[in-house]
Amino acid sequence: MIGSGDPYALKLQQEARGVVMPTINGMTKDQAEALLDMIEAESGLPRSPFAGSSISERPFTSADLAEGKALFWGTKPLKSGGPACASCHTVNGIGGLGGGQLGPDLSLIYERLNGRKGVGTWLLNPASPTMRPIFGKRPLQPEEILSLLAVFEKAAKEGRPDESAGPLEFFLLGMSGAGLVLIALGKVWQGRFRGVRRTLVRRGGALSPPSRPSPIRRLTDPPSPASGRGLGGEGGATTAG
Repeated sequence: MIGSGDPYALKLQQEARGVVMPTINGMTKDQAEALLDMIEAESGLPRSPFAGSSISERPFTSADLAEGKALFWGTKPLKSGGPACASCHTVNGIGGLGGGQLGPDLSLIYERLNGRKGVGTWLLNPASPTMRPIFGKRPLQPEEILSLLAVFEKAAKEGRPDESAGPLEFFLLGMSGAGLVLIALGKVWQGRFRGVRRTLVRRGGALSPPSRPSPIRRLTDPPSPASGRGLGGEGGATTAG
């Protein structure tokens, strides 16, 4: 319908901010028409019996934001056991090294999907081919979605993050770690060198002990009694002329 340029289909796509319902395997034309008839009938009721969980409209609090960050990073696990958002996504203002790169940046998702209602509806029943198989069996709880919405609202207010911030933080962290490793290795090798040097010095002293220097007699010193020699000649006596 969209590919053929149907005006009503294009209008629905525009109202959904470009989100298109994925193709359902096995869906026939008769089943699709029956579903449309049921949707039309249910739309006239004050509240449909098929209505699912709704997201609270209360203002976000600082506790919601802290809870949302913990859920996004996975420091607090989701109740249904689903993976953390940071496994595939990143978002502005979340800190750290930027999150995953498999999925899109969620910094402006709150703005693109028209705020709390649009993002909350998406998170209640994700329609993407990647998220549907995972969260179809492990759905997010309404209170978890509310906390994540607080994170997305704050990120949208702060704007898109600098794309170089994540790699720069990673580079600086790596350089700091390398510096600490080099300092530690330097201290270890310095200690080993000193130990080896002390060992060599001790071994060298044991193998060749220092010799005592022989005394040097001066000409003015008196003759040694043991030698029996004087300065004037042999026998220790001088002859008179």
